Amino acid sequence: MPNTTIYTVLLTGVDVDREFFPNPEVLGSYLSLERARKEMWRMAKEEDEIADSRYNGRDDGDDFWMAFREGEASSLFTRVEVLTSQLIDDNVSP
Repeated sequence: MPNTTIYTVLLTGVDVDREFFPNPEVLGSYLSLERARKEMWRMAKEEDEIADSRYNGRDDGDDFWMAFREGEASSLFTRVEVLTSQLIDDNVSP
């Protein structure tokens, strides 16, 4: 089996005000970029619905969505993104 491209949906964020520094969370890995993007946007919608009024900024692209506090994005943000990587077959010599 040759190397295969996989698409992983990842949730990250931080809330310094509430001393909340969670580890990044893998929401799923997919062989289809389209399926990964659908999952990313589904999760982005959920995150947007629970974001309180402190999250007054939004940004997005094909493979990411984030909410943050304007001017202080490093202290308050949530981000959902699709990361692309290669699944390496361990049985194949380099």
